[in-house]
Amino acid sequence: MKFRSGKNPENAYYVEPRSGEHYPLDFPRWCADGPKPLMINPQTGISRDEIDRGTRSLWRYQASLPVEIARPISLGEGCTPLVQRDWNDFRPFFKLEWFNPTCSFKDRGTTVMLSYLRQLGIEAVLEDSSGNGGASVAAYGAAGGMRVKIFAPAYTSPAKIAQVRACGAEVRLVEGPLRRIPARGDTPVQPGVLREPQLAAVLPAGNQIDCLRAVGRP
Repeated sequence: MKFRSGKNPENAYYVEPRSGEHYPLDFPRWCADGPKPLMINPQTGISRDEIDRGTRSLWRYQASLPVEIARPISLGEGCTPLVQRDWNDFRPFFKLEWFNPTCSFKDRGTTVMLSYLRQLGIEAVLEDSSGNGGASVAAYGAAGGMRVKIFAPAYTSPAKIAQVRACGAEVRLVEGPLRRIPARGDTPVQPGVLREPQLAAVLPAGNQIDCLRAVGRP
């Protein structure tokens, strides 16, 4: 794992918020021992001069990450329009996230997540999703040469299922609500596969990202 100039393993790590226990970033894990949720410790952020203005995607802010991603999986996400419109007595700004590659803000987290996982040697991902998250992971997985399997509720929109399958991902429909899917426990353990069942962790650069569960790993 290559840390950025001025950053090192002592300054960037997973942390379990309650106990303060640290875990290294260079090992794929979805939770602390327990299991308990993990965060990444606060980073220093970046200055305006560190923004790569020649890159028209979220990766113009790559300097904010604690590790270098040598080969990002990017489809041009981010840089979506910000427009101001009248709304009653207000003039709010609207961020048009449907301009992202899969028409969802989920692409912002997915590009960082899958780029980092592929760099760690992860070749396949399992996800439970009822729509946009699965479509995003399927598209970026295909772009990165990663195998993707999506568990989705049987009531999921047929259009969303078609979008996921169009990217080459395997889809398994499950009866019942989405919250029941992670508890099924019938997925075989496979080395080099990560499963992400819950939205929980936050990466630097202000992008919410899915909590990762390593199947067969801590």
